[in-house]
Amino acid sequence: MEKILSLWAKLLLIGAGGLAFVAGPILFLFPDQTQVYFAWTIKHPLTPIFMGANYLGGLGALWSMRLNRWSVARVQMPGIFVFAVTQLLATLLHIPIFNWHHPIAWAWLFVYITSPVATLWVYLGMEKGYQPPVSSRPAFPKGFSTVMRIFAMISAVFGVGLIFWPFLFPSQGSAVPWWAWTLTPLTAHVAGGWYLAAATLQWTVSRQRSMDTAGPSLLGLMIVTGVQLIGAMLHFSAFNGSSLFIVLYLLNAVVVFLFSGYVFLRNRSAFIPVASQTSP
Repeated sequence: MEKILSLWAKLLLIGAGGLAFVAGPILFLFPDQTQVYFAWTIKHPLTPIFMGANYLGGLGALWSMRLNRWSVARVQMPGIFVFAVTQLLATLLHIPIFNWHHPIAWAWLFVYITSPVATLWVYLGMEKGYQPPVSSRPAFPKGFSTVMRIFAMISAVFGVGLIFWPFLFPSQGSAVPWWAWTLTPLTAHVAGGWYLAAATLQWTVSRQRSMDTAGPSLLGLMIVTGVQLIGAMLHFSAFNGSSLFIVLYLLNAVVVFLFSGYVFLRNRSAFIPVASQTSP
């Protein structure tokens, strides 16, 4: 029998989804005004566009909450935890850069201090006594797990590179000169955290046995990469980094979007909740 979500699990997923509705659109639509509304001033427009796209991926968390099935929500929890930890570390490493006179900076700090603890607490609590239900839904298409693991490895390489390069090779220009656009050490660490979270989610999805647990995660990947591509088209002239990584950034987003969308749409009937399978 399916295990339903606890109140705390639902609240955690609502929090992740709430950031999608609030932070996502603002960062994406107003990338040149971060000095007014955000926790720190971001000078390059592609960074808030990238961040906004990733926050919008949190809509998948709201769908997980709506499905009310731990077998679905647990797929997203490791990625949420990795994201929260990396954002907290990025914050602590760059405390002086934040606009501490702005309440959003304090809200940012509060969110990323509490999120790792809350996510781990919810995950461990929900895992107690959990037994994966027997699923009658379709299995993944052949090669799905392999492709998702390749995506995960690419995301992990991007993430590790963005996080560690500013430490290993300090620069007076862009903190990561090979990236697709100019980054500071703080924005490199933030973007690297997003990629490590994506790698964690992609790897977790690759380990699922049937389609019915992957729907919200695939939707999140579709939203993130789709919005990244829209932002790239709207602000293409802002790309000022390595030509190779401009291509790699766009190619990665295109391939993940198309593959996730294809699998999602082809198997959308598997993502409909089955009320009769749930139990307290």
